[in-house]
Amino acid sequence: MAGGTFAHDFPTTPANVFQPSSVAQLSGFAVNISNTTVAAGSNQTVAPNGGTTVTGNTSSGGTTSATTSSTNPNPVPASFTPVSQFTDITTTASYTGLITICLNYNPGVVVNAADLSLLHFQLSQWADITTSNNATTGVICGQASSLSPFVIALRIQPTSKKDCGGNSWRKWTNPSFKNQGQCLKFVKS
Repeated sequence: MAGGTFAHDFPTTPANVFQPSSVAQLSGFAVNISNTTVAAGSNQTVAPNGGTTVTGNTSSGGTTSATTSSTNPNPVPASFTPVSQFTDITTTASYTGLITICLNYNPGVVVNAADLSLLHFQLSQWADITTSNNATTGVICGQASSLSPFVIALRIQPTSKKDCGGNSWRKWTNPSFKNQGQCLKFVKS
């Protein structure tokens, strides 16, 4: 069973999993579980739920599953807000090296699609694993050494000096900055 709404005031559980006040953020209300068989070999790609692709080197085949849910397994960092459902990816296949994970999103309904990141819950915390984000086609990819929950999230605060460079400091609204120096001071704190 799966579902979602682009309504701005759709209630979610737990509270604040999604930002109802943001423009056209996806709010989910159910769970979708899909399985796909993967063979042994190099650069094996599976798409367990159509909107997710998993590519890696497998030494033995198995079943790869993607479970999507609006339930947040762990809070994301304060500098991000989720804009997709959480996708928990598992496999019974044996794999080596890094795995490339790609999730799809609708760039027409996400404000500032270029500021999206693919987060992976690893070692008891969320990590930004983004390697590419095509804001035109709505495909964001990252590399991970393990499988677990993933989520597409919008960066809402600067996290590095690069985020304050040039006129980039002007785009932040939570918090907002009067000048580049304030942005840099925020990043250092």
